[in-house]
Amino acid sequence: MAFIWSFIIGAAICLIGQLLTELKVPQPLLFVGFITLGGILAPFGVTDKLSALAPGGYNIMATGLGTAGFGTTFQLCKGVIPPFVMVLILIIVLLGLGAVAGNIYYKKYPDKVMMPPMPE
Repeated sequence: MAFIWSFIIGAAICLIGQLLTELKVPQPLLFVGFITLGGILAPFGVTDKLSALAPGGYNIMATGLGTAGFGTTFQLCKGVIPPFVMVLILIIVLLGLGAVAGNIYYKKYPDKVMMPPMPE
């Protein structure tokens, strides 16, 4: 049953993201918004219920990253340091890999990269 709920919850989150993309919301803003939403919903227990109901459909989304960030920061405030350091290292590694991949893609396909207009 967890498989079905994971599919439904993951698809609902993806649907919301796709609808916002179709409304021309910039993707970096969308990503930060989902992370923030996960962090905002965490203290109210919503994310715990979604994680228990659909672990594969919720935890792998950007909202799951927000929940992890909130949880580890909360533990850091209580004096537990290792989970915060692990999540921090993971985020730094993922950002580094994203920057390297973006650089390689930009050099290989410079004509396919859409650059925003420069302000005057």
